[in-house]
Amino acid sequence: GAKREGPFFCENCRHLLVPMPPKQLESYLSPRDKKLASVKVVEWNSYYCAWCHPELDNPEFTGTLPPVAGTEEELESEETTFKHPFHLFELEQSRFNFEVCPSCNEKALEQTAVEVLRRATDEQEGEQKIKRRCRMCDRRNVVFRPILKKMKIDD
Repeated sequence: GAKREGPFFCENCRHLLVPMPPKQLESYLSPRDKKLASVKVVEWNSYYCAWCHPELDNPEFTGTLPPVAGTEEELESEETTFKHPFHLFELEQSRFNFEVCPSCNEKALEQTAVEVLRRATDEQEGEQKIKRRCRMCDRRNVVFRPILKKMKIDD
């Protein structure tokens, strides 16, 4: 996946943020977020301020950071903003067109095979059979979708 373009600056002191090493970043990801990365649905990038959080400059540091203030409901609210010790960016792997899985509700459902059952003509739509698999829960299913009929172009 593509990297999120910077530069990024600290909200507190305005110093330039630096990338967090992957080993450190992994220690802060939830099990769900680690799995999303391991099945290549998303790529995580994180940046931190070495001035405000010098402890993160130590590549061996995998301790816990100070908790973010607020209740769980406040933290989940999109209207509330808090000062986090680092900025985490979720980058979808754009080379895949994932859909939301009806079983686990993750955007990890991919097409694994497409079979044309009936070709489209000028007069009628065609039909295709699409096999799909979820990279998160491994659910598999088949859907049938129309193929739009060919457009006639009059001279």
